[in-house]
Amino acid sequence: MQQGRRLRAAGKLPEAEQAYRRALRLAPKNTDILVALGLVVGSGQRFDEAGHFFDRALAIDPGLLDARLGKVRLAIWQGDLPRARALADEALASAPDNVEVLNLDARIALLEADYRRAELSVQSPSPSLRSLISVPISSRHLRGGGTASLCSMSAEPGSMASACR
Repeated sequence: MQQGRRLRAAGKLPEAEQAYRRALRLAPKNTDILVALGLVVGSGQRFDEAGHFFDRALAIDPGLLDARLGKVRLAIWQGDLPRARALADEALASAPDNVEVLNLDARIALLEADYRRAELSVQSPSPSLRSLISVPISSRHLRGGGTASLCSMSAEPGSMASACR
């Protein structure tokens, strides 16, 4: 598992995938490995396979936030914003102060061009979230080149950030 994390952080996704697969053979019900593998294969745009890993983790632990957020990311990567919004709203209902949930909510709001909602997510009580997105989001920043910088904040490898262009 640790080797997979190091490889993923270094951007070596094929090697990270192999490390996670080896770890999964040793611990087939380890939800952390299933989620990590889902994220790696999803970032490689193998969306069906990624969804399968998240679903397996949720079958083991139906409330697992990491797997639920993996499904949110998957919907974003696939450009399915209505699904991403619905899944994110469910996560917000159960974990309203979670920094990762708020970050994904802001990302979806940016992709939806709902800048007010993005601003509200960024201005959450969490100082960690505010530090993740240091660009102030307001209507005055949307004139001129501001939109591009806001949309770039929503980008991840394999994401649908091009929807902002």
